[in-house]
Amino acid sequence: MICAGEWPKPDLAVMVDSGWDRPSTWQCIREVFMPRLEAAGVRLDIIKTTDYMDNGLFDTAGRLKIPAYRLHADGGISKLHTRCNSWKGVSVKRWLRAQGVTACENWVGIAADEGGRARESPHKWITYRYPLIEKGYTREACFWLCGKHSWPLPHQTSCLMCPQQRNSEWALLRDHYPDEFARACEIDEAIRERDPGLYLWAKAKPLREFDC
Repeated sequence: MICAGEWPKPDLAVMVDSGWDRPSTWQCIREVFMPRLEAAGVRLDIIKTTDYMDNGLFDTAGRLKIPAYRLHADGGISKLHTRCNSWKGVSVKRWLRAQGVTACENWVGIAADEGGRARESPHKWITYRYPLIEKGYTREACFWLCGKHSWPLPHQTSCLMCPQQRNSEWALLRDHYPDEFARACEIDEAIRERDPGLYLWAKAKPLREFDC
């Protein structure tokens, strides 16, 4: 919408490389998004989490930061809380401060059908705005807009080892991005070296056994 001239250009545009995103995501960003934004007069800055904070999977108390699944002795499965949001949120705030920003309106790309995720900013110097929700654009409407403006349809973005991926997303990773799936399997196994009861797959089984 910015490139089409239908929305105003932002003063700053930034994305955070947490170190865990799928390489295929960054390929799309660098080959499609950045050239088109540049042609529209918008520079997209990419910053690294590791320049601002630690991006390790475990905190100093030995707790896993991502919402993995725990298999209990009685066969029950529970899910950990999500504590990895700071990898991007904190990094952006620190970057903004480094740019000299003391007050800003932060656009957040949550679609209208996920409006329940919208929140007020906890920071006095940042105001959250949700343009897709304001326009009533659902996820499907966003796909339609991509087609209308001749943008390729991107795949769902997430960290490659995100436990919140649906079976269809794990299958996509396994069948079309085998190197990324293999890396996710390595992370899954490394997590159990620290905590034997944790798994990335919702069935609480090793990801290498994924068969859906």
